[in-house]
This record gives sequence, structure tokens and C-alpha cells, in this order.
Amino acid sequence: MFTAVWSRTVCLAGFSLIALACGPGGSGDDDDDDDDGRGDAAPPGSLIVAPGDVTLSVEGGVAATQAYSVTLVGDDGSEQDVSDEAALTLDDPRLGSFGGNVLTTATDAAGRTKVRASARGKTGPADLMVHLTHIIVVGDAPDDAADLFDGAAGDGIAPSIVYPSGGIIVPPNPSRSRRGATTACV
Repeated sequence: MFTAVWSRTVCLAGFSLIALACGPGGSGDDDDDDDDGRGDAAPPGSLIVAPGDVTLSVEGGVAATQAYSVTLVGDDGSEQDVSDEAALTLDDPRLGSFGGNVLTTATDAAGRTKVRASARGKTGPADLMVHLTHIIVVGDAPDDAADLFDGAAGDGIAPSIVYPSGGIIVPPNPSRSRRGATTACV
């Protein structure tokens, strides 16, 4: 009894110290209410690529497109749109290519990569994920076979748990007997 009370007291005291150490403090602005929607301000002299994280879906062999903008943050914190002069590339060129500031995905590759922008001697990254969905109909299946399985999502239809019913007692986990055989207590 004494040990249990003592360990709870130590745990609560330790938790209190951690909460105090990790709690709010300082005078910095950390409420992420910047008007640009980027959270923390970008460091001076950097490039910001927007959108910063994109997931594109290539469906049925039709390429997806995404326009990007590039902003240069000056040494004084001012921002200038440099989208027209920025060169945009992908770390994994199999996933697509840029025409100006517009990405067109490939129709036969999927994966995660980085978009890299460079302008005025600066570079900036953004994340990109490309999903590939392709339906293949083979054999004697009709051409519209995929549409035959395209049912509604089934709003409100969900499985219900029927076991254990009310008043049922579930036996405990099986235990080993002295001879090594597994038995269950019922």
C-alpha cells in the first residue's frame, strides 16, 4: 500500500514538472496566425513554393496538372512573386514535367518526390505525391465491368457488433497446465 501511494505521488510530481517545463512561455508569437497561411515566417533570402504539399491523382490514363507559385522573401522580409522567372523541377522526373510553372504528371508512374524551384540564386522545396489509378478489363469481361462494381458508398450502413450479447461471460485467456496442454477455464 505504501509503495503504491509513493509511486503515484512521484508520478504526479514528475508529470507536473514536465507540464511546467513544456508549458507556454517566452514572449514569441507562436499561435500561427500569420496572414500568408504558411505558419512560421519564412527566413529572409528564401524561396517559398506554393502549394507546399500536394497529392495528385492520375485516373484512367488522364494526366493531372497543378500550377505552382514561387515567392522570394527578401532580406528585409518583403515578398516578391518570381513565378514567371523561376525554374521548377522534380527530384524524380518520372512523375511528370513542368511547362512554365504548371506541372503535368506522367500517366504511368506514381510516388513521392520534391518539387524544386530556383530563382535569383535561391532554391525552395515543396512536397508532391502522385497516385496512379488504372482499371484493366481482361478476358471475357464486358467493357463496362468496372462500372458494375461502382456501387454507392452506403451512407448509414455499417456492421454492428453482435457478440458478446448482454449477460454473456467471456472465458479468460487459455492457460497452460502442468503437463503443457492448453486448457481454458469455463
